[in-house]
Amino acid sequence: MRTIRSSANTDPILLKSSLLIKNSSQKDRDLYGDPIIFRTQDEWGDIMVIDRDNCRVLTFDPIYEQSSMDHTRPHLLVFEYTRAMMIVAAFTQPRHITLLGLGGGSLLRSLFHILPVCKFHVIELRQQVYETAKKYFKLPSVKNIKVSITDAMHALPYVKDSSTNIIFSDMYDAYVVNRFQMRLTFITESYRILSDPGWLVINYHEMPEVSSRYFQQLLDIFGSIFVCKTSAKQYILFACTRRVDTIDIFKDAIKKLELILQCSLIQFLDDYIKLK
Repeated sequence: MRTIRSSANTDPILLKSSLLIKNSSQKDRDLYGDPIIFRTQDEWGDIMVIDRDNCRVLTFDPIYEQSSMDHTRPHLLVFEYTRAMMIVAAFTQPRHITLLGLGGGSLLRSLFHILPVCKFHVIELRQQVYETAKKYFKLPSVKNIKVSITDAMHALPYVKDSSTNIIFSDMYDAYVVNRFQMRLTFITESYRILSDPGWLVINYHEMPEVSSRYFQQLLDIFGSIFVCKTSAKQYILFACTRRVDTIDIFKDAIKKLELILQCSLIQFLDDYIKLK
């Protein structure tokens, strides 16, 4: 997922600089002196790891941050949109979770922190992103976390029906959303592999038009749909296979989740929209 520069204690703000310089020891740094501790590239573009303030940042270009990890509390969700996505963990008691897109592993680290015995299946397109996350972002290495390096478009058709309780979809490259996340087949495949009840959680930079075929497909097959808007004007969609009248019923569970994750979550109930 792409987001503009952030810190551990604030919502995303503009990156310090898109320029890179070299110091006398020839280490890559940005204009304000933050060290680029690792960089590589693959067929999809650049991958960089930067130590910035109290955080370690994964980025695919000089402007947008894909992921950020607090050095002292790796399970902490630095970006606001990840905190919004995480409230779904209070809606259900999952035994299996699917994550489409890994990035630096923010959601995976946080989910594993609160659900250490849950089974996870991560589908990540880029091998180098996975290798970088393993080396620099403290991914948990346990038997109940499975990682598949492939395109989600090709992987989901092979997933068993009703086999996962939550799907997190956050598939972005440096600048745009993965095309599969915006296709009708993504919606139908997600619904097919979800349990009943099951939740699909999608991060959008721009909200799809409700009148579009894509959104009408969501409305047609899912029982309930809710949307939260973050202060950074990102949209998090929650689609449940069953009818849910309101997510306010999960307020107490969200408060308990806040204590475990050491972050504020309850505010996302203040300004959500029920679309179905």
